[in-house]
Amino acid sequence: MSVSAIGYGLGSRQTPKRPNALRLILGNAVTTHDSDHDEVIELRCNLDDLTPEHAASAMEALLAAGALDATLTPTVMKKGRSGWTLEIICHPELADALSELILRETSAFGVRRHAMQRLILERHHRMVETPYGPIAVKVGLFHGELFRNHPSFRCAEAAAKHGVPVRLVHAAALRGIAS
Repeated sequence: MSVSAIGYGLGSRQTPKRPNALRLILGNAVTTHDSDHDEVIELRCNLDDLTPEHAASAMEALLAAGALDATLTPTVMKKGRSGWTLEIICHPELADALSELILRETSAFGVRRHAMQRLILERHHRMVETPYGPIAVKVGLFHGELFRNHPSFRCAEAAAKHGVPVRLVHAAALRGIAS
């Protein structure tokens, strides 16, 4: 809140052991940069009897269904069994559908949910010209200040098309960003 005025007043009533006083604060709500925050849900489960192929397939299905991010982390479970921790970040409106998809696509018997807020960069893409054709670059801004400039992994497609290593296309895209 942006405070515009503060007023104090004293009443005439006698109130033993406490003052008869009033303080009033007048102000306006300050708008925040809502574009740098959003509400997300983290979905998490441990999987101890899922093959790597099935785990990867489940993760791909979750991303295709709208998960913002997905990770599979190898872990050691109770009784020394190897397993996975599957973590998904999604918008709240997709949490139920993605939880159900986790139960369908994996060996999980339950899904833990955590509501959280995340700070994010404003994102957009721009194209840079390279000897291998145009390459998309993800741009990240924070309050208008450039924080990130990163070529997309589509560099691999251009590399395959031109028969060169991905690192050469990536380096050419970085040079395109700098110019």
